[in-house]
Amino acid sequence: MYILSERVYELDGRGPIIMGEYLRKENFTDGFESQLKKELNNQEAVPAMMKME
Repeated sequence: MYILSERVYELDGRGPIIMGEYLRKENFTDGFESQLKKELNNQEAVPAMMKME
């Protein structure tokens, strides 16, 4: 099965993420997400600001 992924780079947090995935209709199941999308999109974001004490 081949998956075409639409990737973007979040400059203020997680870095590379998957915005959309495209695959053949016969391979699609409800709620499909590739393993790569799960790994990239579930990363914790780096804080944009840090408090200095």
